[in-house]
Amino acid sequence: MPLFWRLDLAVRETSAAPDPGPGDPAAHVRDGEWSRPASALANALGAIKAVARGRLADATGLLERGFARIGEPDTATGRWVDDVTRLSRAAAAREAELLPLAEETIALAARELGA
Repeated sequence: MPLFWRLDLAVRETSAAPDPGPGDPAAHVRDGEWSRPASALANALGAIKAVARGRLADATGLLERGFARIGEPDTATGRWVDDVTRLSRAAAAREAELLPLAEETIALAARELGA
């Protein structure tokens, strides 16, 4: 799917384990809520789209809020690939299940915004 296509996706769970384990997202969040690291990673992805559209102030805000959401004492610098990489890796460091998505996000930033 191209990066800028709009996608509205709803996911419904039909069954669940009675006692979720540590790898189960339910162990990290309340119903209907993303974990903070997952949300921060979504901000990194949103920042890629914002930079590609020339909306640099929006990208800065997304990155800043992403860092703040996970308590990372970092800030956006305008070196977009580096900024996305730092935020993605910080999110994955807090929630290991996010590592594959974080690496995909970093690769997308390098591809779309230049290494």
